Amino acid sequence: MHEYGLGVPVDHMQAFKLYRTIASIENPYAAYRAAACLIRSGAAGQSHSYYRMALQGYLKQEKLQPDAQRELLIGTMFQYGKGTARNTEQSAVWYWTAMQNGAENAQEYLFRLQAQIQNQQIAVANAAVKLLSSIAMTVNSNAQNQIQSHRPARSLTQRLQNRMRQKLGQKHDYEQTFQNTP
Repeated sequence: MHEYGLGVPVDHMQAFKLYRTIASIENPYAAYRAAACLIRSGAAGQSHSYYRMALQGYLKQEKLQPDAQRELLIGTMFQYGKGTARNTEQSAVWYWTAMQNGAENAQEYLFRLQAQIQNQQIAVANAAVKLLSSIAMTVNSNAQNQIQSHRPARSLTQRLQNRMRQKLGQKHDYEQTFQNTP
């Protein structure tokens, strides 16, 4: 009632307290709802332990009596890391099991999982391309700096050539000499 404001004002902390009491008698649904209420009330950091309690309870129930809707929920918990580390392989297994057990929307869950995995792979590939591009630019810049540091500036080269000409007594330009020869 407090979670959805049915007959009373919405109060996620009050809903959490009620769900916590029920969860303490090993009710995984109540533990799941308690975690959701914690998130909505701004105490998301505490929600993981309740999600973990819910997942453990759901897995126990699943061993005793398989249920397609519960399998979808377990798959979602693995997909988004609720009460466990994110694990897309486990998520896919649970969605597939739910589909085999007749969950009508299990295929949609599998498609969404596949899209999420593809988006993650694209993001990783884009990050790798950016990193490699940055490395290539740095290497290229460093190489150009090394080349330029070994090559004297043009004006300095010209000044040295002029000094050499003066010392050798050659006051005319070499280019003119070569242009005038037949």
